[in-house]
Parts: sequence; structure tokens; C-alpha cells
Amino acid sequence: MRKFLLPIVALIAFTFSSCDDLEETIDCTSNTARLSALLLTIDEWDCDDATEAYNLLDENQDCDEMKFLIEQQDYGTVEDALFIINGYKTVTCTLDGLF
Repeated sequence: MRKFLLPIVALIAFTFSSCDDLEETIDCTSNTARLSALLLTIDEWDCDDATEAYNLLDENQDCDEMKFLIEQQDYGTVEDALFIINGYKTVTCTLDGLF
């Protein structure tokens, strides 16, 4: 068992030079998955969903997986997606406040 695990541990240690790198990669992946799930239900968003989507994208602009998701969803660039989602958030939150 040790012979099997040692190369895997060495590969992980080499790939992620520090725990911070590993944590950033995990955060990037989980945040991208959450945004992807939100984008699938964009027609059902309320103010909280729109705000969460905007914040996820804004806080993870440098994440390669996030950039790839935005391109695949035909939003263009991350900046374009932030503009679109912010507009959607503004309208949705305003309407939520009226009713």
C-alpha cells in the first residue's frame, strides 16, 4: 500500500507547492461548480441568487475554471459576465424590493 501511495503523495506535493495553492484550487473548483449550478437556473433567480452569482464571479475572476465556464456559457469575458449579471442583479433586487 505504501508503494502505491508514496508516488501519489509525491505528485500532489510537487503539483501543489503549498497548502495555499491546493486550497485555492479547491476553492476555484467548488466556486465554479456553484456558479455553474446557479447559471442553470437563471430564470428562477431571486435577489439572493443574483448577488451570490455576482460575488462568486467577482471574487474568482482569476480562476481559470471560472473563465472557461464563462466562455462556454457564451458570456464572453469575465468582465462581460460581471456586467450582465450585475444588471440582472440590479433589476431583480429592485423588483424584489417592490413586491
